[in-house]
Amino acid sequence: MRVGLFGGAFDPPHRMHVELAQTAAAQLGLDVLHLVPTGMAWHKPGVLTSAEHRLCMVRLAFEALLEHAKPVGCRVLVDEREIKSESPSYTINTLHALQGEYPGAEFFVIMGQDQAQKFETWKNHDEIRQLARLVVAKRAGLAHQWHNEALGRFIDLRCGPFELSATQVRQAIGQGQDVSSLIPDSVLRYIQQQGLYRSNS
Repeated sequence: MRVGLFGGAFDPPHRMHVELAQTAAAQLGLDVLHLVPTGMAWHKPGVLTSAEHRLCMVRLAFEALLEHAKPVGCRVLVDEREIKSESPSYTINTLHALQGEYPGAEFFVIMGQDQAQKFETWKNHDEIRQLARLVVAKRAGLAHQWHNEALGRFIDLRCGPFELSATQVRQAIGQGQDVSSLIPDSVLRYIQQQGLYRSNS
């Protein structure tokens, strides 16, 4: 069995997140893909939008994939373990838990290039690399010489390069710009109904 772990703040989830999940599932031949919204993010300098809102937005953004396995050929699950935990979110802990749920499975940790650049700061990064294959989606605009020794060998996800970040989406919403092309319609409606990100500049 091949199991993917795609974690992130998803603050908010945008169209590139969805494309990344679809591409990873197809390219890696995954049987199961766990979408793992971050709980207490040790690596984020700012305050995240509430867990409740981010969890709702993830479900809305990936609704089609959650309901129908056919588009990606595998089960897609929203994994709430980190968001419900009272401890900081560490990928190594989630990976250990998934090992217990899928004995003998092959694991893939999926990340964007911005996360890959900081991989050496991840808790127990050497162990993560031993337990799972690392999968990186490159992002447009970042320096070409971004690879670090801690990352080691990785699978280059054939999508993108990504030109969008959640930070850009939040800033655009805060400035009153049209973001309908950046995030799924259902997520945009939720953001508007809840009045999220309006104070961001």
